[in-house]
Amino acid sequence: MAPYQALYGQKCHMTSCLLEAREKQFMGPKIVHQTVERLKAIRERMLVTHDFQKSYADKKQRPMKFEVGDSVLIKVTLCKFTGEVPVIIPLSRLLIDENKRLVEEPGVVVDYKTKKLQRKMVKLVLVRWKHLNGSNLTLATNSDMMSHYSHIFVDA
Repeated sequence: MAPYQALYGQKCHMTSCLLEAREKQFMGPKIVHQTVERLKAIRERMLVTHDFQKSYADKKQRPMKFEVGDSVLIKVTLCKFTGEVPVIIPLSRLLIDENKRLVEEPGVVVDYKTKKLQRKMVKLVLVRWKHLNGSNLTLATNSDMMSHYSHIFVDA
């Protein structure tokens, strides 16, 4: 059974499908033009059907509106438990700016390193951050940290 017939339950009636495999005929511009026109019509019909089905599905879907205090079910994917208990930080210790973003402050400079690139040497600092869960050490360039957080270099 041909794939088209298996999908749609009838034989393919397009001009290009009517040619038998054993017949050696060249397809002229007229046949190619007819085939292209039929394919355009099929695409248009499929688009109309898709739009109809989408509009039907959109009517059944309710818009989500939540109020303060509503109960909401949140689906969470579980991660592999490593045995470490996460650090719980009280909200009073967190710094939040006017755009409701968490402001993270560097704590102390742990170490200094120098990275050799192709044409220059870059000074790096290993900084321990406050308020970060998990790995709270970051390597950053000395100049960037000095320009943004000069107060952590007072002791150094």
